[in-house]
Amino acid sequence: MSLEFNHVEGRVTKPALTIYSISYCEFCKEAKSLLHEAGYAYRYLFVDLLPPADQFTVKRNLSRPDVKSPLYPVLEIEGQEERIYGYNREVWAERLGISAPSPTPRS
Repeated sequence: MSLEFNHVEGRVTKPALTIYSISYCEFCKEAKSLLHEAGYAYRYLFVDLLPPADQFTVKRNLSRPDVKSPLYPVLEIEGQEERIYGYNREVWAERLGISAPSPTPRS
């Protein structure tokens, strides 16, 4: 299985970041927005747009023993063994070592 990741350029290229996402997921969009605001380069994959066999393989590789299906987005940070499941702005910012100003309220 060869997956084609989408790449987003940024001025911060280390550590390498990978996001596993769902195309219609609002939390996934917010997570990418945080990385963009912080200037991070990253790659991402829309798991729901993969062929069914590839979806199954990716989900199996991302699964945890305590959860049947991954909670998206899933962030992999190069050099860190533990993935971050789901999006919490403060948690992501802490793990990446960036400040996390509160997002602008939506009207």
